[in-house]
Parts: sequence; C-alpha cells; structure tokens
Amino acid sequence: MKNLIILLSLFNSSLLFSQTSSDIKGWRDAEWGMSVEEVQKIFNTELSEIDNPKAFPNDYYPFMIKSYEIAGQKYDIKFIFKKDNHTLYQIKIVKMLEYGSSWRNIIVELDAALTEKYGTPYFKSEDPYNCKWSLPSTKIELEYLEVLDGAIFLSYSQQNDNNKSKL
Repeated sequence: MKNLIILLSLFNSSLLFSQTSSDIKGWRDAEWGMSVEEVQKIFNTELSEIDNPKAFPNDYYPFMIKSYEIAGQKYDIKFIFKKDNHTLYQIKIVKMLEYGSSWRNIIVELDAALTEKYGTPYFKSEDPYNCKWSLPSTKIELEYLEVLDGAIFLSYSQQNDNNKSKL
C-alpha cells in the first residue's frame, strides 16, 4: 500500500510538472539574447527600419514589424534590445486604437487566447485591464492603456531581467 501511495504521488507530481513546464524563449523564431543582426536575419523582409531609433535609458528598438495581423487585428511588433550588450530581451506588440473604437472585445479575445495557450494568469485586473503570465523563461503581460485614443500592449519579456523598458 505504501508503494502505491508513493507511486501515485510521483505520478501526480509528474502530471503537475508537465502541465506547468511549458515555456517560450521569445516570440516566433526570435529568442532572448539574440543580437540585432540575428533578429534581422530571421525577420528580414518583414522588418521596417526606424529612421530615428527609439532609445531609452536602458534599451532601444531599431526596427519593427508594421501591421502584423493577429486574430484579424493589425499590430506593430517592436523588438527591444538592451543598450549594454545589444541583445533582445523584450518584444512589445502594440495596437493603437482609433477614436471611438471598442478595445474591450479585442483585449478579451487576446486574454482568452493567451489563457488557452499559457494557462490562467497569475495576475488579472479589470480596471485598468491587465493580465500577467509567468513562464520559466518569459514574462507575458497584456494591458490596455488610455494613451491618445487608447492602446493595447502585449509584452513578451525575458525573465529575471531588471531592465524595464520605458516604451
């Protein structure tokens, strides 16, 4: 009987581990720690160079993918690199909303898709709308911000990184 209990608890632990061990290490084929050149090589013709690259105290983004379609909506994808070693550590997926457009349906659909893919967020707030997931290599955050006519931000960030983008 004791062996059966040990066996069942090992089985349950392995199930728990397998359900929570999913991980991503970037976005699409880009992985954390890649150089600017490596990311450019992967996304090649999809990238748009930025005339005056946006720079912040600890990071910058020299290029982006414009009007990338996710679930029928267009987003800009910004690849953010650390200034100190020029490696990828964050990807911001941004949708600037038009005046009068409804953001709630869009963000709820994204939330549902992310929850289906990564599980229940460890943090969720309705006002302001914000959800956070934590994977072994990546932090994911979905939020609505009231800037201009409103914006939806979906961020994929390298775990254990103290440099936060000011984007």
